[in-house]
Amino acid sequence: MRRRASSPSRLEKVLLPVPRTLGEVGVSDNQIPAIAEAVREEIELFDVLGRPVGLDEVRALLEAAA
Repeated sequence: MRRRASSPSRLEKVLLPVPRTLGEVGVSDNQIPAIAEAVREEIELFDVLGRPVGLDEVRALLEAAA
């Protein structure tokens, strides 16, 4: 289920005209699993977090940003 991001304030629209969701940059829900796998691989390769990261954890984060 896709959650809607809160509407940007007037100030955010003027000062920070950046995308707030993955959907706003053209990422569809069916692309999330492949992106999650690629992100997980990069996290493991470069030991970004200093701990193992599961695919479900990365996918959940991306789905929340969709």
